[in-house]
Amino acid sequence: MFKFGMNEGKAYKATKNVGGEDKYEDKKELMRSKIEEIIKSNKCNFEQVGNDLEVICDDEHIAQVMFRKDYIGVKKVGVKFPTEFKYSELGKIKKELNEIIKSCCK
Repeated sequence: MFKFGMNEGKAYKATKNVGGEDKYEDKKELMRSKIEEIIKSNKCNFEQVGNDLEVICDDEHIAQVMFRKDYIGVKKVGVKFPTEFKYSELGKIKKELNEIIKSCCK
């Protein structure tokens, strides 16, 4: 029998539903702070609008990060539908944001 929980990271722990309680707010805040760090590390700014973050580079709105109950959506300006990621896919979210920022900012 496998024992889970030995190699859990902060992002994974935030996605767990412990004791039947809804941990949505905790995982949303944890992921929001991590995504804000990613945006700042790329020398861009962000603005919080409701549950979403708007990514601003060179005073231009280039992308939007949407926090929903079951996924995080990353959408470049001009694209109709966001790319959806699970709350445990921080690496994929970081890669997507870096690609958007590099393609829009010089």
